[in-house]
Amino acid sequence: MLKLRGIAWRIFSPSTMFWLLAAWVFMYATLSIWTVEAFGKFMERLPDDLLLQVPFAIFIIVSSVNYVSYVISRVRASWLSAPFWLLAPTGALLFLAGFFMSAVSSESGRIFVGTGSVVQPPWQDRQYVVSKIDTGLKDEFIDMGQGGGLIFKLSPRLFLQGGGQSHEVGIFPPTKVSSTYYHIMDFGLAPGVRISRDGEVLKEGFVIQRLLPPGLRSSFDLSPFPYRFSIKILPEREMIKGGEKLHVYNIKKPAYSVVIEKGLDVVFEGDSTSPIEVDGLSIEFYEPDYWFWLEGSRNPGYMLLAYGIILFAAGVPLLLIAMVFNAHGVQGRDKDPDLPLDG
Repeated sequence: MLKLRGIAWRIFSPSTMFWLLAAWVFMYATLSIWTVEAFGKFMERLPDDLLLQVPFAIFIIVSSVNYVSYVISRVRASWLSAPFWLLAPTGALLFLAGFFMSAVSSESGRIFVGTGSVVQPPWQDRQYVVSKIDTGLKDEFIDMGQGGGLIFKLSPRLFLQGGGQSHEVGIFPPTKVSSTYYHIMDFGLAPGVRISRDGEVLKEGFVIQRLLPPGLRSSFDLSPFPYRFSIKILPEREMIKGGEKLHVYNIKKPAYSVVIEKGLDVVFEGDSTSPIEVDGLSIEFYEPDYWFWLEGSRNPGYMLLAYGIILFAAGVPLLLIAMVFNAHGVQGRDKDPDLPLDG
């Protein structure tokens, strides 16, 4: 019995943990780095590759066993100083466990939504409805060089309604709704387009386009019509500010510069201020809606990751303080605590 116990201690000893980690790193280096795969490729393979999952899981288990031994030795040495030594290792272990859980069991999905859209990820039973959106945009937009960072300057948000509650979702941090974390990845205008012939509406709806900030040109097709539409928002007027000429755009009811192609031929080039006549069809642009690109993810390891980072960040200064005091002999018994699993 004692012999079996000794073998078990050897298996779960710090030296075994070291060699296990070294073997895992060597395996990754030979299988990934030499085949021109970076860390991103490693993360891509981890959720489905048992060859990577099993060593990672064993490493966490061995680390946990050694952590318990370390906790016992520190508490026995001095329960008053134990928190100084334990906070950082606790955070590191939680982070590793959360990292592994996130890699192998997280799910995510992205959808385009607008007011009234139903949101229900496949891993969630309850449905939520986009009850309200707030883009942060005013009816008039002054072009002052906002560029690609517009979404961060405006901080758009939407509200998910369900289960008798309303949940506000923004860009960052992700908002937890039931078992899912949501955040907005992008947003923009969805122009309204109506195609009719002799007063009969043949096609009508909103088209998702990347037109913000104004000045961007975007294109789309409308099946079954053989046309390619290319549009951008036209400025409503100009203004002078600080000696600089600025464009002012009407975002609520914008006018568009429109180019319509049929095959290789341009059949119309102009603006949308009046109905466009092409091949007996009447094409109108009406008041747009907004679209949001919403990402939802289920991540069982998210909280472990968060707590691990917090504890590790708080524990490192305490660990340094404990090491300094220990080096000067203040801690007494803490200087060389017994590590029973190493023997």
